[in-house]
Amino acid sequence: MEKYHPMDKHKSTKCHVCNQFIKVDQYGNGDPCDICGWIQNNSNYERPYLVLFENLVSLNTARKLYKEGKPIKPNFDDFMIAFDNYGEMEFWFDGIKYALYHSNGKIQLFNVDTEKSIDFDSRQDFIDNARINEMLLKDIWDKVYDPFWLT
Repeated sequence: MEKYHPMDKHKSTKCHVCNQFIKVDQYGNGDPCDICGWIQNNSNYERPYLVLFENLVSLNTARKLYKEGKPIKPNFDDFMIAFDNYGEMEFWFDGIKYALYHSNGKIQLFNVDTEKSIDFDSRQDFIDNARINEMLLKDIWDKVYDPFWLT
């Protein structure tokens, strides 16, 4: 007899963004959609205006981006909202992985390659002054890829 685990993806439902059929567990949570990449999560469905784990954009924003034929990727403001909620984030720029996290009352931007970090006194200090290769991060955000929760 096959054992059943409650978190197994066994139920079929429609993706909240693109309506493609996907598999979810008994709680309505699933893997990333093969079509749009949205990670099914009932918390996102119940509060479609919030940026919540595991997705980095709100459900409302994801639906809008999908309808416009754009990738479901957070803009800089979405990324900062996710950071506010979670406290640890990562992203890639120009082949280098960066981590953003709180440490000793400051925000640290950590370059994984050089293992060097830059401290910022506040969220606003980070937004106004975080630079990579002398360019403000908020100005080069469209060139950032794979932003995600710190894993």
